[in-house]
Amino acid sequence: MFSVLKKIIRLFIGLLPRRLETAIYKMIFSVTKHRYHSYGEIQKYFPVNKNLSSTKEILFSHSGHLGDILYSLYFCRELSAVYGMESFNFHIRTNVASPELKNLKHPCCEVRITFESAKFLVGLLENQRYINRVSYGDELPENAIDLDLFRKLPVNFSAGHIPDYYYDLVDKHLPRLFGEKIISVEPDYKYHDKIAVIATCRYRNVFVDMGALKPFREHLVFVGLPEEYEDFCKKYFTLEYMNTGKSMHDIARCFSCIKGVIGNQSGLFALAECMKIPRILIAADFFELGGRVVAGPCNVIPQGGWCERVSTTAKLVSVVKELVSCFENVTDIT
Repeated sequence: MFSVLKKIIRLFIGLLPRRLETAIYKMIFSVTKHRYHSYGEIQKYFPVNKNLSSTKEILFSHSGHLGDILYSLYFCRELSAVYGMESFNFHIRTNVASPELKNLKHPCCEVRITFESAKFLVGLLENQRYINRVSYGDELPENAIDLDLFRKLPVNFSAGHIPDYYYDLVDKHLPRLFGEKIISVEPDYKYHDKIAVIATCRYRNVFVDMGALKPFREHLVFVGLPEEYEDFCKKYFTLEYMNTGKSMHDIARCFSCIKGVIGNQSGLFALAECMKIPRILIAADFFELGGRVVAGPCNVIPQGGWCERVSTTAKLVSVVKELVSCFENVTDIT
């Protein structure tokens, strides 16, 4: 009944002048959950380090998620270069509340990144040549450039491209070099003959059957949390579990030598994207939330190197065949 009434109201509002229509939508349907800032307001809270001229250092702060932090590195690197710096400092701000994550089955529950998750990531960041120091904790350091302000922009965060969001925080032209590798590590050849499968509990496309990967299982290895692995094996089929160590840096070392990655939108897929290894994104066009199928975020666009984005089972099977054949000269896998 409520949904029918809502449609009638929407139809009536659509007949009003555009500016009035927009104002009513914001008031009644809560088009935005954010308090948007004007550009001038954002600049007050997004300064380059006040001591930049004397210390020659720049500090960025970000409260997560893991993928958001990794995608922000493109912006951080280019903004630092504008000020003549080849490197910067980075602070991971932990335990910032984000209650909507509870319904999305996010591993950090109702915060963007926990203290433990920050520890999981810090080693990877510290090993990048363009990062001087990495710190983590609940505080926002004084003089830090607060990357969380991208959440205050008037942007449709379910669309677009996540690395792009940060560029609206400054009034300078910065190169968008999203096709380049930005994460590099020393290789670990343990899984050099495998393709990693990522299947987090959130953003799993209901119209893409990952069970269709079963014919390729000798080429596959699962990467992710133990509970994600158990869920995958229960729903689809059993495959090898990647023993990657205890940090994102350990996973990255394994990723650097594998044949490719197949997975849904997640922090681990962001890692694959930033490393530019062959990868197939199973887009989150539609996923299950609270027993209902809802439209998901389409704000990850693979760029650079061998990459694909799929929204159907048939396309998934097709591109996996191609990925396997690229390395094994396999032309007929059925």
